[in-house]
Amino acid sequence: MGADAARRVHKAILLMFRSLHIRARDIYSGLYQKSEENSIYLADAVRLQKYSLASAPFYIQRVPLIGYVGYIQFELPVDMDQLRHVQTLLGISEYTGIGAKTAIGMGGVKVFWGGSVSRPAL
Repeated sequence: MGADAARRVHKAILLMFRSLHIRARDIYSGLYQKSEENSIYLADAVRLQKYSLASAPFYIQRVPLIGYVGYIQFELPVDMDQLRHVQTLLGISEYTGIGAKTAIGMGGVKVFWGGSVSRPAL
């Protein structure tokens, strides 16, 4: 992967974690105070395995809105507390979505845990 592509993917992952932290902060009111620091830490720690991201139009009343479609497969070598934190963030993402305009259908997420839909026990 070239340097430019790596920067774009890293930026997308950072935006994903930022969005998830904002939603978690809204849901759990106050538990995620250091969300920006955690977002940067997690995005930097991600070991990208595979990805396929492309921009694509999403039409609302025949008006195109541009967003990402695709998948990201990654490993996250972190301690158990951080792993629980990430599992919580990714777990709620299937209900809240990621990014802006989730109320109109954008930002849908399906999480696969190690190739399985079942969340692993810690």
